[in-house]
Amino acid sequence: MEIDNNTDIFSNFTVIKLLGKGSYGKVKLAKHKKDNNYSALKILKKEAIIRLNQIEHVYSEYTILNQIKHQFIVNCFYFLVG
Repeated sequence: MEIDNNTDIFSNFTVIKLLGKGSYGKVKLAKHKKDNNYSALKILKKEAIIRLNQIEHVYSEYTILNQIKHQFIVNCFYFLVG
C-alpha cells in the first residue's frame, strides 16, 4: 500500500466504466496501464465526507480493508489523502 499526496494515481489507470455511486463517492472499474490488471477505484469526495461528518467512518473502512487478507476479498493498494 502506498500513501502519497503528490502522486497522480489515476494516470496509471484507464477508467472503463462506473460501477456504482453513493452518498460521498463513486466506484469505477479501471485497468492498470502497465500490468493490465483490473481494479475497482473508490473515489471519495472530500467535501461530502466533511459535510456529512463521515471522516471517522472513512478511516474505519480504510483500517478494516487493510486488515483483511483473503484472495476473494478487497485489498487496499493505495490510500490517498488530499
